[in-house]
Amino acid sequence: MPTGPNQLSALPITHYELTAAQQAVLTNAEAALVHSCMEQLGLDYTLPVAAPSSGTDDLSGDLPDNDPALAATQGYRDRSVAAAQIAYEQRSKAAAPVSPRITTALLGASTPWNSATPDGGCLGQARRTIAGAKAADPDVDFDTPQLVTNIQLNSYFAALADGRVKDVFGAWSACMKARGFDYPSPVAAVDDPRWKALQPATALEIRTATADVSCKYQHNVDGVFHAVQVADENTAIDANLGALQQIRAGLDSALATATRIEGQPAPGPSGGGAG
Repeated sequence: MPTGPNQLSALPITHYELTAAQQAVLTNAEAALVHSCMEQLGLDYTLPVAAPSSGTDDLSGDLPDNDPALAATQGYRDRSVAAAQIAYEQRSKAAAPVSPRITTALLGASTPWNSATPDGGCLGQARRTIAGAKAADPDVDFDTPQLVTNIQLNSYFAALADGRVKDVFGAWSACMKARGFDYPSPVAAVDDPRWKALQPATALEIRTATADVSCKYQHNVDGVFHAVQVADENTAIDANLGALQQIRAGLDSALATATRIEGQPAPGPSGGGAG
């Protein structure tokens, strides 16, 4: 049966990374600890944090744009999300320059004016507090671990090279051509340089995206691509299970600590494989 929007399960590897809500708990706790530490050093500084995401995590895979409602109104981009991200980046760039004294206290170094700066600065101390004494590298909990990223990327490119995916891409391409659109794959369609993320979708983009979604559903492109990714990721997870379980345990420990600092219930875990 063809797979439509919101019918795909989370990819297994997403179990070993944080959701956006969980990441926000870590970064907010980090900011609170940094602010307290800087105050103790006689400095007034608040660590910038991104605005919380208004959407939900899409954990189902890397082949984008399978939602007909979004295609019919936004084309190939969720422009509200793109605009919010650009606005945050612009605000960050426009922020007042940070003084050398604050930079030193934040990142760490002995200074003539304050020898009480902790090792790694207030940021390093905050991350050690959240990650816990057993963490070999506290920074790992604040970004997607490299092993997880590698498995994600490998599964994506393995799927693109898989014969079953190439077959459904061919069927999708023929379907699109019958509707007046010439692309070798869904990836090429979404990456068309004519689509501008921060401008309103053109009528052509909306027609293209709508046909794209329809052809994907007709030939079960998302279902096939997803199944290949899941199989590849499960193989990689089995081969790296011990390391991945350590990663998940570290994330859970850091999240529990950050939640206590923030004084709020812990967000639920991401979907995917076993812990």
